[in-house]
Amino acid sequence: MKRGDFHLNKRTLAMALSLLLMGGILCSLYILNRQNYNLYQEYRPKETIEVWASTPALIELCDRFERKYPEVHINRRYFYNQDVLLEELTAALSAGTYPDMAEIGSHYGLLPLIETGLPLALNEMMGEEERSALHAGIRSRFEYDGKLWAWPIGFSIPILFYHKNLLDYYEPGVVSATVWDDLWQLSARLQDTVRKNNPAFWGFHTDTQTPWYLLTMLSQLGRTDRLPQQIEALTARGSGAFTQWERALKTYALFPRLTHQMAVTQFVNGLGGILLSSSEKLPLLERLIAGKFQLGALPLPRMEQGGEEGNLAGGKGLMLLANTSGKKEVALTVLKFLNEQEQLDYFSGETGYIPAIMPPPGQELIRRYTNVPLFDKTLREEMGRIKPLAPTPADRDVWERIRKRQEQLEQE
Repeated sequence: MKRGDFHLNKRTLAMALSLLLMGGILCSLYILNRQNYNLYQEYRPKETIEVWASTPALIELCDRFERKYPEVHINRRYFYNQDVLLEELTAALSAGTYPDMAEIGSHYGLLPLIETGLPLALNEMMGEEERSALHAGIRSRFEYDGKLWAWPIGFSIPILFYHKNLLDYYEPGVVSATVWDDLWQLSARLQDTVRKNNPAFWGFHTDTQTPWYLLTMLSQLGRTDRLPQQIEALTARGSGAFTQWERALKTYALFPRLTHQMAVTQFVNGLGGILLSSSEKLPLLERLIAGKFQLGALPLPRMEQGGEEGNLAGGKGLMLLANTSGKKEVALTVLKFLNEQEQLDYFSGETGYIPAIMPPPGQELIRRYTNVPLFDKTLREEMGRIKPLAPTPADRDVWERIRKRQEQLEQE
């Protein structure tokens, strides 16, 4: 064999080996791609639904749902607050571009959505036994005309938090306030004493949800189903609730005016004795206080000695819309998933909301951040005082009237 022929055979052999190798690689890639395609075909979501939410914990629950039910994909849209979501949802309903499910707050906005004819009543999807397991106080906020229009996922109630170290030192004994004027006098004594060493101290603070707390005070004056009709009289100068508020603001000068957005910050920094807030703030307060002082809790006082007790629940629900009509099985699976104890515990721990399906006696209402029996006891005592309050077309107007009257008082 000539030398040239030998080199030619080597090149031919190398080329053949290269072609064989390349063919093997291509064949392997084809097999792998085919396997991936088959896996995708097997596990790709068979259903897609769209959920709008303003609570991060609800977005995380969507992630959890997908991990448990990979055949369902949830398109999530997050809004930074409930009012923005409500505005966007109202516009989307008019334009026909609405989601399958949307988070809705309990204070206002439900009736105008129902009147569009697009939300779905849940009575047929969720049976009587499941609906009756919900706390009546929050269930009533989403019921209208005998039908449940959003599934409650958590709620809270107005409550009084206090700086336990200060109250124990300056007001030794059992801290209590049976009527609102007891509370003002307690706050005033504490303010006068502490200000001798700290002029920046206030006896009382109330956060940005003050219209809810004033509405709760108004509800103690009579039947909640008559609030919309009575709101003009109830918010007039000299009415019971606002007379009490004026006493706190003007007679005792207990809290700074028009700075409610700073109330939580001032309280956790030791510049407030008592904070009127809502129970879902408990995890936030514990994180911010971080052991600097002990936190105490009190139920709301009554308007007058021997008068009517009362509290109003506020919370979040999940509304199903007409898009969901062809996906009822998927929507039902989502609602049942949210009712699982593990998911209720997660949502409660992340948000501070009390589960809408009440845990049995002996289990803490708020599990993740605290095991302090005081809070569980205080909240459980308040559960029986929550008044039912059905939504009305005037809810937004009632809220705005109360807010404007409150601001007017603080500007005088």
